[in-house]
Amino acid sequence: MLTETRRVLWSIANRQGKVHIGAYLPADFKRGIRLLQATTGETLQSIMERMFNEQFRRQGQDQPGDTQISWLWADLSGLLLDGGKSVHG
Repeated sequence: MLTETRRVLWSIANRQGKVHIGAYLPADFKRGIRLLQATTGETLQSIMERMFNEQFRRQGQDQPGDTQISWLWADLSGLLLDGGKSVHG
């Protein structure tokens, strides 16, 4: 039951205020992304967010993002990773 609760909390925090963006790319992109993930320890979502934000910055555009959602995710990540022993904040 606790595992299911963690999964639900993760899904809510991870998707709240967000939309899905996808693309069909050559297979080599997937290999490159997996290498980035292995090297950096980042998720696909964080890699894409970082790369998009870098491109926005290069174009002189504001970097979108909701820091409130990021803090919520950080708080829930702490609960999920340490079994609820501590909460960031």
